[in-house]
Amino acid sequence: APEELDNLRRVGAYQQALGRLMRGALVETPEGVAIDAARVLLSEGYGAPLGAVRARAAGGALRLAWEEDLPKGCGTLLVGVWHRGLGQAQCHRLEVAPGARAASLPLPAGWGEGTLDVWVAPHGAGKRGRYDSAHCVAAPAPSATRHATSLQTPSAPSATLQTAPAPVSRF
Repeated sequence: APEELDNLRRVGAYQQALGRLMRGALVETPEGVAIDAARVLLSEGYGAPLGAVRARAAGGALRLAWEEDLPKGCGTLLVGVWHRGLGQAQCHRLEVAPGARAASLPLPAGWGEGTLDVWVAPHGAGKRGRYDSAHCVAAPAPSATRHATSLQTPSAPSATLQTAPAPVSRF
């Protein structure tokens, strides 16, 4: 639903998200302007209650883990995945049992070999069920490690790079 801003304009969710992206996640690089994925919020609400989130791609699945329990009344995780090399995205809605601190979802063929930006946010019913997304990166294992582990397992796990929650620009 559109939201009324201070200047009495009514702005929809798409325009709000685009404005946040332009103010908070665009960074200057030597090549021009780029998006800093760690500063992108795919969901915004009452903080990021999951703590540090980790992701690992292995065996055709993305395995997620987090430090804290889901907030009371939340049984769903919203998950966004961006494959940097392919320039493709996926969105998932996962049902999670109370007390769970891990989940997994299937990945398309070839996605386990690339670097994945992953955003995770708990979601519940109503306006109070909205929370900030947490970001992490699932990077492929280095080639030497991948070769050594491929002798032991059918698919080599990818490494996880944790990023601190991005600062939120409130307006």
